[in-house]
Amino acid sequence: MKIVVYGLGNRGYRFIRDIMEILPEIEIVAVTDTYMQKSESKKYADIPYISPGCIQKYEYDYIIVTPENFYQEITSTLLDKGVDQRKIKSLEEFQKNRKKFYCNICESKIFAWEYIGEDYEIFQNKSIAGAGKRRGGCTVCGSYDRARFVYDIMKNFTEIFSGNADGILHFAPESTISNKLKKKYGEQYISADIMEGRADVVADITKLQFDNEQFEYIIYNHVMEHVYEEKKAFEEIRRCLKPEGVFIFSSPICWSQKTYENNNAITARDRIKYYGQEDHVRLYGNDIVDRIEEYGFDVNLMHCSEIKSEDKIKKFGFLKDDSVLLCRKN
Repeated sequence: MKIVVYGLGNRGYRFIRDIMEILPEIEIVAVTDTYMQKSESKKYADIPYISPGCIQKYEYDYIIVTPENFYQEITSTLLDKGVDQRKIKSLEEFQKNRKKFYCNICESKIFAWEYIGEDYEIFQNKSIAGAGKRRGGCTVCGSYDRARFVYDIMKNFTEIFSGNADGILHFAPESTISNKLKKKYGEQYISADIMEGRADVVADITKLQFDNEQFEYIIYNHVMEHVYEEKKAFEEIRRCLKPEGVFIFSSPICWSQKTYENNNAITARDRIKYYGQEDHVRLYGNDIVDRIEEYGFDVNLMHCSEIKSEDKIKKFGFLKDDSVLLCRKN
């Protein structure tokens, strides 16, 4: 298939990038526009660039009009030039039947995941599940790959959505998951964050204001790597859990080494160098199960590639090395 991409704004360049990475069998014959962003066009040097007046010289299957606000105007211009209307498609029309991915949270079909994360040097030297620059953002609800995997685990390997949990505490809540839990449980669900305005209540995980054995579930994803006093945090979580209560936990993990902490890493630059993020204080490793069990939990490690097929991992935009730990209070 050959296509002409008409429009080199942000939508146009994202579309070109997506086509080249996701559907490389499609040939981009020409990219046309009256304004070329030369700094961006250098990334796609192998693609022929032509002006709108030269479209008739090319053979193509479709012209994809990417500027959303000028679709009708551009279409009229193309029709005046003798272009077959059946070959003119908006970006949305062209993508509609080519959506290979699926967000399990908002239940939307996705043409391509958005890029998320940072591209620091540490990610070139170490494989850290749940970190680094990657395709992982839902273009509809904004959920990240790690949130979709956590949601899958919660839905299929716990009774938090199928049953009637007696109290749920959710730290640094992912809004896409939080909204579902709040709708189901009402006041039985409490979201918390150390920063005001981000959740139902302000709470410090190392000194919680909640009663002993108040919650059946505590959810704590990608937060513990920010907490200096890990021991106090786990003790507070255990204190607030009911007997046999479950702590749902995830974090960036480097499976090729043990958990790494460097007390001399106090600057943002140092933390990026050692942990991959300026506000992290440790990088969890392959000893994570033993580490959590020492705090009084029975840990069930749910490793993505062990419980999901390659097809499912790709379809749902999961990370194959990602893990969620279901930690039951013992």
